[in-house]
Amino acid sequence: WQWDNLNFENRKHARRSWKVFLKALTTMVGKGQKWRDQEVGDLPTQKTRKVRISKTRIKELSKASSHTRGWTYTHHKVLPRAWETTDSESVVHNRECIDYLNSNPGYTVNLSSDYPSQADQKLALGIGPVCVTVPSVDSKTTKTPGGATMRQCPYEYSDTQCVDCNWCSDRDREFVVLFTAHGQGKKRAPVEPTG
Repeated sequence: WQWDNLNFENRKHARRSWKVFLKALTTMVGKGQKWRDQEVGDLPTQKTRKVRISKTRIKELSKASSHTRGWTYTHHKVLPRAWETTDSESVVHNRECIDYLNSNPGYTVNLSSDYPSQADQKLALGIGPVCVTVPSVDSKTTKTPGGATMRQCPYEYSDTQCVDCNWCSDRDREFVVLFTAHGQGKKRAPVEPTG
């Protein structure tokens, strides 16, 4: 990972350069141009509450990318924990931020899931497209426990590149993108809970 090559000072500088990033989006990314955001990381968070997406930065990002076709993935919490009976303020806040980005042109946020049943829960929210990473795949197309279609990312079995595929930039797609864990991540990939 390129991120591993950055030392602490470089990472601090990268976080301070938000305005530079926005300006580059506005001036350097062409109309309708596809681009992937966040190779490592997630949507920007509030300075004081790191579990919450920054609404200010989300609005700035939406405005700066409105002419593009950017996409990213998020693991920000949008579902209550298993023992919680209601949604926390942070869960509701994060859903609103993601829905805001996915309701405006230029930028698509994919809700990352740890297992297929969680993908069903995130699909039910109706705030954005969903993807899931699993330890292994038996076929290129399969179903979640709730019956939603899952299609394996074509990059994993063909020469298709992200820029040619468009699945993850399509906020209206009617299937879950299925990724297979690989490398060191395969050992840490969550397994679908039972019971």
